Amino acid sequence: MKRRALWLTVIAVFVAFASAGCGSATGIEAQKGPAADRAKAAGKRAAQEAGGRTKVPGANVMLLLMNGSEESSVRLKTEITELSKTKLGWTPSPCDGKGDAKALEMCAIGVIDQGPLDFIISNG
Repeated sequence: MKRRALWLTVIAVFVAFASAGCGSATGIEAQKGPAADRAKAAGKRAAQEAGGRTKVPGANVMLLLMNGSEESSVRLKTEITELSKTKLGWTPSPCDGKGDAKALEMCAIGVIDQGPLDFIISNG
């Protein structure tokens, strides 16, 4: 009976992913065309309605990466580091566990011991 319930759950999850179109994804790309133009205009209107530009306060950010050589981790680290330095005024502290949970834990403890953190971003 438990086995049947497990298989029904697996099939339901598979059908949900298949119907969501997960198989047709081609990667992360910037949207183009009329949909992108409408989204950009809506974002600008929302920003103006919210009071226009504001200064983001500086922050100490820890980025936890289970395996920093993985493609998604490399992209995340590159983007967070670049945005932190150029746009947001944050101080990023990446921790790469290199696939080892204990190494990631030790790195995180080391960063936390260095001083206050405002937030932690985790990938993996």
